[in-house]
Amino acid sequence: MTSKNLIRVTVLVIVCSLSPHLSPAQAPSRIAIIDIQQAIANSEEGKKESSVLNAKATAKRAELEKLQKDIESMQKQLQDQATTLNDDAKAQLARQIDQKGKDLQRQQQDAQDEFQGLSQEIVSRIGRKMLKVIEQFASEQGYTAVLDVSSPQSGVLWYTPTSNITTEIIRRFDAGSTKPAAPAAKPTPTPPPPKN
Repeated sequence: MTSKNLIRVTVLVIVCSLSPHLSPAQAPSRIAIIDIQQAIANSEEGKKESSVLNAKATAKRAELEKLQKDIESMQKQLQDQATTLNDDAKAQLARQIDQKGKDLQRQQQDAQDEFQGLSQEIVSRIGRKMLKVIEQFASEQGYTAVLDVSSPQSGVLWYTPTSNITTEIIRRFDAGSTKPAAPAAKPTPTPPPPKN
């Protein structure tokens, strides 16, 4: 199960369990819609994490592009010196090109796996914190379910724009996650003992 699906299922389970004691006759169902991917990506924490991840990706991309240029330079050298190099030198240069090509492919795959893993970890970490905000908001507003529509496979065919709580969840999440920590209470100085 992907982290996105895990978050979706968790949102549904948590929010559906908010009012377990109400029967349909007691209260009408209120259903909210959220695009959890949008909420995570557009939160201040999500933007910050995305910026850090993009900086790492840019640095890695530059490293891989340099390796690609090295390979192209060696290929040009082999082509330009095809008539002047002896067979052993050609074979050695061809092996070096082949090895660098394999290194490039391996590094590209490793980078892809690493950034996919980091991205999933960020989504999962922010998503877990956001679920608490969703749960509190849904409870306050009397929602019996919150459905995630971030995937076309969500099964939600239509909803009114007023049922979409994405913007409010982002606002509340940012308000909670950007609150500075309360300063530590300063110890009250102990008065000196009275002089006799």
